[in-house]
Amino acid sequence: MKQDTVRRKNRNGAEYNETYREKVSRERRRKQRKRKRLAVLRSMLACCVIVALAASVLHMKMVKTALSDQIIEQKQTIADLDSEYTRLKAENASSMTLEEVEEYAENVLGLVRLDRSQEEYLAVEKPDQVEVNSGSSGMDKLVSNLVRSFNAILSFLR
Repeated sequence: MKQDTVRRKNRNGAEYNETYREKVSRERRRKQRKRKRLAVLRSMLACCVIVALAASVLHMKMVKTALSDQIIEQKQTIADLDSEYTRLKAENASSMTLEEVEEYAENVLGLVRLDRSQEEYLAVEKPDQVEVNSGSSGMDKLVSNLVRSFNAILSFLR
């Protein structure tokens, strides 16, 4: 069986004859090297993607931690301001004493206290009364008249 020969140049530029089998094995080795390079490239790309994902996860955790710290700070600030507001409100309420009100009325508004001679009393002819409509039956009228009489006697005794 005759093997086909192929003319080929080596790296130095010299020509030589190559058999078909040598050519096939050379092509196979070339394809294997190419596959290995692709496999290495794929694994490097996968590693880069994994590293990028891990970095982004760490970055997001850092951002979340920073935001949580800010939230805690703001809540503490709110609590401090609430306690300050309560304190100031109590201080304001306690600062308004009767003496301060009188002093303000005299000094700023120019008001003066009344003397006993300036006080006047009014006499009311009739005390305020509430009249309740009685029921239509005779017994209700009798009971209401008795209650009214009893109240009149009590007010007389006082």
